[in-house]
Amino acid sequence: MEIDWKALNRHHKVRCGAHLLGFPALTLSLVPLIIVLLRPDVGRCWPDPCAAGCDPVRLLLLFVAGLCLVVVALSLIWFALPTRFVRVLRDSPERVVWLYVDDTDRRSTALVAGLDDGRGVRLEIGAFDRSLIDAIAARVPHASLGYSDQQLAIFASAPRRLRPNTRT
Repeated sequence: MEIDWKALNRHHKVRCGAHLLGFPALTLSLVPLIIVLLRPDVGRCWPDPCAAGCDPVRLLLLFVAGLCLVVVALSLIWFALPTRFVRVLRDSPERVVWLYVDDTDRRSTALVAGLDDGRGVRLEIGAFDRSLIDAIAARVPHASLGYSDQQLAIFASAPRRLRPNTRT
């Protein structure tokens, strides 16, 4: 099975609720813009906001709308960027020394990859998907698979020792 990195990244971010930020911000930005644009004296404050008769409420609404549009743009950019898990597995799978499924939370399942520098990266996968886990495990054949307290202790002290072909 070939891994679709974009779909995996999108699935993870949806599981984490990342898509929920953009929609309210877009709605919040449209409401003040519509209010400002429906007023008959729309051009009075532009380009000089200090002009006589300029409504400070209008300026505040424009500021809120602009701020919300910035949040929408940033959330769309962030949503398109790959997660650290996807970047590591796609670009440098040799860094992964340990791979296990974390299903301690009843609501979701995550795949955790321990890296050779002692840090871990996590990917929310939702429901247990054996084919996805097998495809990712095939990408890192040098990594130790599964979870145990002994593996956790080795990972905490010397992560590179988790590779099956490493002797120290």
